[in-house]
Amino acid sequence: MNKRRWIFSTVVAAFLLIIGGYLIYQQMKPKPFTEVVAEAKIDGYESGDELENASNVIVTGQLEKRGDSIIERASDDAVIGVSRMSTFKIAQVLKNETNDNLAKEMIIPVYENEGYDAKTNTTYHIAGYTKMEKEEKYLLLLQKDSEDDYYVPTAVVFGKINLDPNKRNKLFPKNSDTEAAVNQVQAEVLKNLENEIEREDK
Repeated sequence: MNKRRWIFSTVVAAFLLIIGGYLIYQQMKPKPFTEVVAEAKIDGYESGDELENASNVIVTGQLEKRGDSIIERASDDAVIGVSRMSTFKIAQVLKNETNDNLAKEMIIPVYENEGYDAKTNTTYHIAGYTKMEKEEKYLLLLQKDSEDDYYVPTAVVFGKINLDPNKRNKLFPKNSDTEAAVNQVQAEVLKNLENEIEREDK
C-alpha cells in the first residue's frame, strides 16, 4: 500500500513539475515580433502650400540620436500611447516662425510617433509613422508650441520627408490608404522648395 502511495505521489509530483515547467517556458519564451498601426486622427492637407503654411518650422538635416521608446499604459496594462524623443541635427533652416534661434549644426528635440514595447515585442506606428533612420537626410516640416521644448512633425506622417527619392515615404503598412495622399502633398512641397534646399551634388 505504501508502495502504491509512493508511486502515485511520484507520478503527481512529476506531472506538476511538467505543468509548472511548461507554464514557466510559456512566460519566458520570446513573443513573436509584430508591428501595429495605431489609428489616430490627424490633419489632412490637400496641397504642399497648405502643409508649409501649417508648419512654423521647416528644416533639413539628419537624425542625431534616436530616443528611447516611451510606452504609456492604462491600469489594465493596455498600451494607450507610444512615442520617442529623438534629436535632429539641422543642416539648413528654410522657415522659422518661432522665438527659437535655429541655425545650422544646431541639435533640436523631435517628437516621433512610434515606439517599441519590449514587454510584448511590438512596434506601434501612430497613423503609420515610421522613425527616422541614421545616415538619411530629411526635410522636416514641424510645429512647435511656445509652451513646449520640442518639435513635432506636422500632421504626423505629412511632416517627415526623406530627401532620397528612392526612400521618399516609408509608412507602415506600405501602400496604405494614406500613402498616396501623403506622397502627392510631399512632392508638391519638394517642388516648391527645390531651389532653396541645398544639395550635396550641386
